Amino acid sequence: MWPRGGETYRHPSIRALGLGLALLALLLAACSSGSSKPSTTTPQTGSGSPTATASATGSPYLIGIDDASSGPAGFLGQDEVKTVKLVVDQVNAAGGINGHPIKLESRDNGGDAKQAVVIAKALLEQHPVALMGGAVVAQMKAIEPLVTNGPLVVDFGSGYTPPTPSYVFSISPYDYSAIDATFRWFRGHNITKFGLLASTDSTGQLAVDEIQHVLKEPANQGLQLVGTERFEPSAPDVTPQLTRLKSDSPQAIIAWQTGAPAAVVAKDFTQLNLDMPLVVSWGNGSFSFAKATQSFAPKNLYVPVFKAMVYDQLPANDPFAASGKSIAEEWQKLYGTRPDIGLFLAYDPIKILLQALKEAGPDSSKMVKYIEGIHNYQGVAAIYSFSTTDHKGGGSEAITLAAVQDGQFHAAK
Repeated sequence: MWPRGGETYRHPSIRALGLGLALLALLLAACSSGSSKPSTTTPQTGSGSPTATASATGSPYLIGIDDASSGPAGFLGQDEVKTVKLVVDQVNAAGGINGHPIKLESRDNGGDAKQAVVIAKALLEQHPVALMGGAVVAQMKAIEPLVTNGPLVVDFGSGYTPPTPSYVFSISPYDYSAIDATFRWFRGHNITKFGLLASTDSTGQLAVDEIQHVLKEPANQGLQLVGTERFEPSAPDVTPQLTRLKSDSPQAIIAWQTGAPAAVVAKDFTQLNLDMPLVVSWGNGSFSFAKATQSFAPKNLYVPVFKAMVYDQLPANDPFAASGKSIAEEWQKLYGTRPDIGLFLAYDPIKILLQALKEAGPDSSKMVKYIEGIHNYQGVAAIYSFSTTDHKGGGSEAITLAAVQDGQFHAAK
């Protein structure tokens, strides 16, 4: 069965897809410096930096960042890189990791998998303690063969699912989390029939496979996928596909695309005056997407988002309300804006990486073993439990459905 509510997902049995998904002010509660086995950890509000045991006079620990700061996924990469730099600046200001300063080498791959490989090879020549990247699944798949013997690689939660055993982690919820949140909302609104609009690329096929798999969950037995249409990701018009889906009489449509293709779907949905909910991929859980589609978004447009992004609309006792508030206030103080999805995608990965580096040292195999031993870790983007067979670790408790209205997100009722 799939985990529900606050249960932690421990043993993945499906592939994840799409983009998926965290900054500041939460301090990872570290184990004692001599411990080799991690215990349950809970971030605490504060400086956001692991406590250093000495001044940063040792040789630098290099972390390479191979991410998309330009191109279609640039809006993600820019904030991801900014998040990592801010956290690392705090760590270095506090004395580094066990007396070693952290050095960052960040390069922009433009969202291109081939360029990501070129950059990864160049960074590996510098012998980093770890690489970080993400935003696009294809990039991680392209880098994977380069690190069969290390170093540690941590993805910013692109939806990529790392193989096990490996040196690669993708620290984020599984994509089933977003579908699970969508189906919970469907059930709560008596929606039993829905259509699926999926792209013809690998992401679209994974969407088809994923939804079919989650539909087998006992709680979803009352839901029926009444029609599926496919389209080229570069298509400027999807009205024929939407028209055919309408003829199948769905009560809602799921269109699992991110960025420009999702905007095309939303625009055509409005032009066709389709009076039903449209749910797009959680990769669109960005204020950039909400604002970009403001002038043509259908009135019933929904996106699965991190709860922390709508922290001020959550019940006071929701653990993600407190962490979201803390992060938002820190980000607002530094940048004068509300944090967007890139921050939430990058926060947990860099904090867990730095904790592993502190507790296990720079040896990649020991860092992998340390992370695999982390259980019930309260992050910002999820509650994590890793294992030798799960290098992603995030559950479904941190995702909620949000309505896109007036360029903003509103927690769906």
